[in-house]
Amino acid sequence: PGQGNLVQVPASTVAAAAPSRPVAMALVRRAIAVLLLGLCCGCIAAATCTPPGSEQTCAGKDALAAFREWFVERGGQAPGVAVQDFDEYGRGLIAERTIREGQVIVKVPLRTVISQASMLHFSAGAKALVEAFPDPAKSTELLAAFLLLEKRKGASSKWKPYLDVLPQEVPAAWTFSAEALAGLHGYVSVAEIDGARKELEDGHPHMSAAVKQALAQDGVAEQAEGTLPELQWAVTIVDSRALNVAGGKYLVPMADMFNYKAHPRPRRQSNGDFFLQHHQVNSDAFVVRADRNFEAKEQVFMDYGDNPSYIYLRYHGFVPSENPFDCVHLDYKVSDDGQDSGKVTDLSRVRKLLGLPESAIDCIRWNKADATWQRSPIAALARLAKMTKQQLEHCESLLAQSSGRDQRAVQECLSQVPANRASLLQVLHKAKEERAQVKLQLSDKPDGAIALAFRAAQDKLMESTISFIETGKPPPSASGVPSVAQAVEVIVKLGLPARELWDWHARLTTAEKVDQLNEWVAASEFPVAAIQAAAIPGLRVGTLATKPLGAEEPYLVVPSHAVMDTTTATESLVYPIIYHISENLGRPDDFHELLLFFLFEYFVQGPRSKWWPYLALLPRPEELYAPAYYTDADLSVLKGHKVHDEIVANNRRVRERFSAVRRFFFSVAGEQAIPPEVFTEENYYWAHAILDSRGIWWGGQRHLVPLLDMVNCRAGGKRPHRTEFDPDLGGAVTRTAEPYKAGDQVFEDYGQPNHVYFLFHGFSLAGNEHDCIRVSLNLKQAQREKLAVRRFGSSAYASRVSQQEEFCVRAPLDRSNNVDLANILEGDFQPVRAAVRTQLEAMGGSAEDDLARIAAAASENQKNALAFLANEKRLMRDLVAE
Repeated sequence: PGQGNLVQVPASTVAAAAPSRPVAMALVRRAIAVLLLGLCCGCIAAATCTPPGSEQTCAGKDALAAFREWFVERGGQAPGVAVQDFDEYGRGLIAERTIREGQVIVKVPLRTVISQASMLHFSAGAKALVEAFPDPAKSTELLAAFLLLEKRKGASSKWKPYLDVLPQEVPAAWTFSAEALAGLHGYVSVAEIDGARKELEDGHPHMSAAVKQALAQDGVAEQAEGTLPELQWAVTIVDSRALNVAGGKYLVPMADMFNYKAHPRPRRQSNGDFFLQHHQVNSDAFVVRADRNFEAKEQVFMDYGDNPSYIYLRYHGFVPSENPFDCVHLDYKVSDDGQDSGKVTDLSRVRKLLGLPESAIDCIRWNKADATWQRSPIAALARLAKMTKQQLEHCESLLAQSSGRDQRAVQECLSQVPANRASLLQVLHKAKEERAQVKLQLSDKPDGAIALAFRAAQDKLMESTISFIETGKPPPSASGVPSVAQAVEVIVKLGLPARELWDWHARLTTAEKVDQLNEWVAASEFPVAAIQAAAIPGLRVGTLATKPLGAEEPYLVVPSHAVMDTTTATESLVYPIIYHISENLGRPDDFHELLLFFLFEYFVQGPRSKWWPYLALLPRPEELYAPAYYTDADLSVLKGHKVHDEIVANNRRVRERFSAVRRFFFSVAGEQAIPPEVFTEENYYWAHAILDSRGIWWGGQRHLVPLLDMVNCRAGGKRPHRTEFDPDLGGAVTRTAEPYKAGDQVFEDYGQPNHVYFLFHGFSLAGNEHDCIRVSLNLKQAQREKLAVRRFGSSAYASRVSQQEEFCVRAPLDRSNNVDLANILEGDFQPVRAAVRTQLEAMGGSAEDDLARIAAAASENQKNALAFLANEKRLMRDLVAE
């Protein structure tokens, strides 16, 4: 660079007004650093108040010490983490010891958290601010006003130690200079950013008056009016540091010091669920849990959620170097250039009838481009722009009478021009061309470098999105996941286990496999393992208590790393293929992600798998009693019962799924990752049955849990089985429902009706208090409305209730056991008894006949099926007798 130079940066043209060579070079170095590393909240604080190489921080070491002391005095806890300044990230938190995912790392009493609710108890002035900003939508302004209130109090503020460690400047997008914003035209809605700044300026008088009144309420001597820069500082602090949880906004000292880094384990978009799993508000504290593992002396990062990078630019003033949830940000407006004035007028009228804005903003992610485009307001505007005058007139005639509210008229109007990939590509290419014409003026402020980083990230994303739409080739993973080709190469080099290895394991007895599992559990360091697997005559495998157990005592805590689920699947060699399939589909399929992971570990890794001691003990097809493996002769004893048709339909559905899943898997990964001789219908069918019969649920997902799924079922438990993930105890926790002596077999009551047990496990239980008989009833309109109120909260949803509804009827047949039925039948259960009686008569036979048929059954499967029917009939007789 020299006088009046241009600095060429990949994907952007940057005009640098450099007063001197050293300054210009510094700007270029900073721009390159931004592109390579990304900026974080801590970086911004460091960039605006920490000279490079300086040991002094914004607040100084004394201020940090004062903050730590204040935090502890007010009940704050930060076990295992400490504040530290980092060369690349500025201020953040460092691990003082090994930290494991899910462990509590910050816990702050609500009295030390700034929120609308807590402010009511801080001071009279704080309460006055809540009254001045009662609308929850104004929570940002409320929290900003509180910061100004306490800042104006100076040394007398109880919050001074916290205020002293906040950054003096946060370069959020709306604070950018005109030059930096001009360089973002076509990349973001500059009008929207300017509008936010204007709204803040307009609200300054009200904010200033509210703070002044609050100061008076708190007995602070009258001061000069607050300035606009002060207000802007407070709003940027709230925008960049407040945590949004459960509909509330919270400023949480210490918890707002985590710097951002995308989670290393890929995940799909889940509307912020991942963030909420690690940030929780309970009755007395705000709790933050580690979202990944950290070793001592590592910086502790936090993934801020499923946000596109524009959110970080707009509110936080940084651009992540890696963001798996980023998307192409489009700001679209219909151009009047070259348009006939009459058509422009027609277009404007139709647009207003449709309720569409003059311009629209949307974010297009490559793997959801088609679905997003179909419902995008940009697509609607683009379709209008391509219509002829005659088509617009047709739209107007369709919409005029309905004012745009008739969806059929809207669809007929817009369908004149398709919203397909060609139209999306046209919009993307046009945006790309317009962006190429936008110059970025660098200055000595950080906003130019941040704008440059955002442009570069967006340009790269635009290229990969267009490439995917045109060629179908997915872009490189932002999470660093290897490509499908790389994963296949590794798997091919690994090869299948040697035949001799399989043969050696095949010769092991059940007792020897049990010993291997118990040894593996001990080596895997389960936090609690008060049971061990054992060979049980008649049940194949079960579990025995290794010590006396009291009621509700944790008897098994399975650590996350020992569970097979979609999280531990990320450690498998096959995961890159699963990940890219999921990304390509653009929609979640947790079941098949787990199934493919399971298939790979069992049949491809085999005895080399870390889970093999568990996998080896799972029942093989010949050891499964689930109806999925019934012969036609076995099924024949069930004919005439509803469950017969359900089994047949389920078996057919699984086999149809196999064909589709196998075909799609091979189309993406080829036939080498899971070879055709492994990916067979028989193996898929078995894996499906294992997941159906052994999956244990928590957190909305299915898990295969070693040792826990060896616990057998028994009716009559004190309560149904319950497993919950408890990070404080170190994993998935299961407690006893009743006491056990050392050496006793431990049982769980799964809490399901017999038809569920039989369909998925192949057994049923006599004396099952959770059992019920399925009965279909024809409902009148008034009954459907009552049921709609119970299920959906309003009779307006009666259309969601079918005319013929199925109920599972429990004994005794009273209101407490059958609430929905009692409500719609007004306590008259005679129609239910009649329906049960009809079923019972159709099945025929006495209890003695049932026992005789079971004794004469030709196979174990037939015995189980007949026992299920006998249990059904026993419950029917009880219901009819009542």
